Amino acid sequence: YDKQQYTGQFSNNKGVLDSVLFPDGNLSVNISTDVGAPSYDSCSVTFLAPLAGTAVHHVFTEEETGTTDQCIVDLNVSGSHFSVKPTGCQSFCGNAASFDGTYKRK
Repeated sequence: YDKQQYTGQFSNNKGVLDSVLFPDGNLSVNISTDVGAPSYDSCSVTFLAPLAGTAVHHVFTEEETGTTDQCIVDLNVSGSHFSVKPTGCQSFCGNAASFDGTYKRK
């Protein structure tokens, strides 16, 4: 069922994206990033959302974020890359950290 090989570990210069595609079409995603010295600010984001073709659109609930800020994550898969575009998700990160960008298969 995972013919496109969405399950795996992907990375960029900020951190790592781990993903698992389940038989029901849901994609589990965990993203961890770290900016390093001197601030060591980091991000940690985990969610489960349906995969629609090559895209995932997830809107976090207040329970997931612990705040009234609305966090939306859009993921697109192209070959062995995940492109991640968060909007309003700073509550998951330290001041200098982010988890946007392109993650390539390790």
